[in-house]
Amino acid sequence: MHYSTVDVDVDHTIGVATVTVSAPENNAPEELDALAAEGDQYWGIRTARELDDAILHLRFNEPEIGIIQFRVTGNPEIAVAHDAFLYDNREHWLVREILLNWARVVRRIDLTSRSLVALIEPAAHSQEPSQKLPLPVTVSSWPMAHSKTCPDRKRQ
Repeated sequence: MHYSTVDVDVDHTIGVATVTVSAPENNAPEELDALAAEGDQYWGIRTARELDDAILHLRFNEPEIGIIQFRVTGNPEIAVAHDAFLYDNREHWLVREILLNWARVVRRIDLTSRSLVALIEPAAHSQEPSQKLPLPVTVSSWPMAHSKTCPDRKRQ
């Protein structure tokens, strides 16, 4: 299965599905009007929708798959900038809906009755060891999934 920001490769011989999420290629919007102008093509909306569809497909159409491994490709700095933009504007109605949608997608992944694995790989765009950071390492560190940006999680 191939989407614009999510790829799913299923290996039926070993019962593993690899879900690869592409980080955004474009910089985060500078203003809320720019976000609204992108509409449903904004990376955060499109990726959440595509990831949700991929997870539902694996849950209901691939019962023999026991392991889902996650990979993320792309520039982590751009992804962090998108996350920061959403966090800084979390009170805006559209941003709040994007964050709530991500929270639902992450919960759906968490409740999927499969073993989940997040691969940690060096960033292809960097040669500096300090810059070879995984994006993300775990589902709980996915964009908009942690307590700082997720509006429906209670702070401790």
